[in-house]
Amino acid sequence: MVYSQVHTIADNGSLTIRIEGPMDLLLTSALREFCHDTAAAYSRYIIDFQDVSIVRDSGLALLLMLKRLTNRTGATLHVINGNTDLMRRCLKLGIQSA
Repeated sequence: MVYSQVHTIADNGSLTIRIEGPMDLLLTSALREFCHDTAAAYSRYIIDFQDVSIVRDSGLALLLMLKRLTNRTGATLHVINGNTDLMRRCLKLGIQSA
C-alpha cells in the first residue's frame, strides 16, 4: 500500500500544501483534520499537485470540502501543478489555479 505525505509551507498568510503520492481516502481524513485546525490562520490555501500520483473521487471530495471550509472563513483555495485533466476538473468544481 502506498501512503501519501503532506508537506506544508506557510508564507505571508498563505499555506501551500504539497501532496506526494495518491490523493485518496487515506489522505482525506488526515488533511481534513489539519485544515480544520488551521481554518482561521490563513487567508489563502494552495494545493500543489506536482507529486500526486493519482486523484481518486475521495480526493475530489476533499477539494470540495476544503473549498467550503475556505469560503466559510473568508479564505481562498487554489491549485497548482496538476495535469490538464485534473486542473480542468478543479475548475469545474470552482477551484481556480494560483
